[in-house]
Amino acid sequence: MGLARGLMSEEEIRAYLRHCPRMFSRIVVSGYRVDELLKKTALVCGAGGIGVVVAEILARTGI
Repeated sequence: MGLARGLMSEEEIRAYLRHCPRMFSRIVVSGYRVDELLKKTALVCGAGGIGVVVAEILARTGI
C-alpha cells in the first residue's frame, strides 16, 4: 500500500491505470483504489440541492 491514508503511490497508480476501465481514470489518478470503492455502499437521504450533487458524485465514483 502506498501512503498513510491508504492512497496509492505513483508507481501503483501507473500500474493500476493499465488495467482499470477508462471511466475510472480520474479516481485512480487521485490515488483511490477503484476496486475498494466498488465494494462500498452509501445512502443519500433527500434529493434537494446538496443531495442531488452528492448522489451524482457517488454514482460517478462507482458507489
